[in-house]
This record gives sequence, C-alpha cells and structure tokens, in this order.
Amino acid sequence: LVDLGPEPDAAADERWRQAARERGVPLDMVRVDEPAVRCIWERNLVLVRRDHHVAWRSDTHPDDPGSVLDTVRGVQRRCVT
Repeated sequence: LVDLGPEPDAAADERWRQAARERGVPLDMVRVDEPAVRCIWERNLVLVRRDHHVAWRSDTHPDDPGSVLDTVRGVQRRCVT
C-alpha cells in the first residue's frame, strides 16, 4: 500500500496490517511524500499488486480494509440467511 496522503494515519495502517495478517496476505506499506507521484496516481492511497498492477485507489482509508483485500483477491463473501 502506497500512502501519498498529507498526514500518516497509524490507526488506519494498523487496520490494513491486521486485515492482511488475518488473510495471510503479504502487505508492504510505503509512505511517499512526493507531489509528482501523487499527481501520477491521482489518489492518496494506492494498493499495488506484486505484478505492479494498481488494484485499488482512494483518497481515504476504508472502514474495512479486509473487504478491499478480499475484492482484490477475488474472494467472494457468502451470505448467511
């Protein structure tokens, strides 16, 4: 996860790390303070797969980063009725 936002968010970072641990997904987090990079990616947060494909972008951290990781991995949630 590349964080290009104006301020670090330690609580959100920990939610990402926890979601990745729970799923056994490797996750590197990098903070970049470079306006040119922010301009290219057009968002504050960019999730880049290991094959360098941009899988997700947003200006704000999601409430549930696990759902983002599940979507990116193609995991379908089962509905329980």
